[in-house]
Amino acid sequence: MPSRDFDKDVGKALSRVRRSRRMTQRLLGRYIGVAPQTVHKMEKGEIRISAGQLYLAAQALASPIKSFFPRQKALKQSPRLLSLQRLLSDFQQIRSPKLQEMVVLASRALANHSGATKNAAASAAAPHPPGRTHLRAPAAASRSARRSRPRAASPPAPRTR
Repeated sequence: MPSRDFDKDVGKALSRVRRSRRMTQRLLGRYIGVAPQTVHKMEKGEIRISAGQLYLAAQALASPIKSFFPRQKALKQSPRLLSLQRLLSDFQQIRSPKLQEMVVLASRALANHSGATKNAAASAAAPHPPGRTHLRAPAAASRSARRSRPRAASPPAPRTR
């Protein structure tokens, strides 16, 4: 909702509440410290009403501030958002701080595992430079493997007669 529309909605609500209380724009203007013409412009959404003025208007009209704001329609929630809300609700029911910390650590571990799985899948799908294999053993392992490998027998020493 653009701010201009929001200002008009707040102004309409101010006008509605003011009229329901049978208060004039002049009297409301005195309460909030502005001229009656300014109250008229606020109600039309031509100028914004400040937070302080809205607070004073709510007191003068004996109305909660939330009555001046448009009601939000229930938003269609995605299944993922609903799952997140259930998770948060369940987490809040855990009374032990130690158990809560364990849940946080488990969540991080799962997230890291999920990220590692995605990274591994991405690197497996990525093209590799020609002539090189991506399944090469680390250099340290290669050296140790060379040391433990049995050596071929050296040629026999020449016999002398």
